[in-house]
Amino acid sequence: SIGYPITGTYLFDAGEPIVELAENGTGFYQLHEQLKRPIVWGLECSERGIPISNKGFDNEEYSFWYQYIDGKSDEQWNLVEYTIHFKSMKMYIQGERLKLYSDKPVKVKKK
Repeated sequence: SIGYPITGTYLFDAGEPIVELAENGTGFYQLHEQLKRPIVWGLECSERGIPISNKGFDNEEYSFWYQYIDGKSDEQWNLVEYTIHFKSMKMYIQGERLKLYSDKPVKVKKK
């Protein structure tokens, strides 16, 4: 957990292509002019399981990894940028898929 609501739907210019992220590490990733495809995803973490980030003045950046699981490709892991912008309360995947969030705290599930 990063303390922000990373799961949900990220839109490009209020529509497609989209990225949908589920809490269980699955979802869908859609490239431009293509159908959405099922994925598994995660953020890069340290060996202790702590997400690695770079903090800026008004944002925080993570390495977002996803892999297609539909058997239609070589199923390699893909790396894109994931950023949270605190003043505008926006989250971006690949700098173009956008999700708004509120400043309400996210409950962290204990294992």
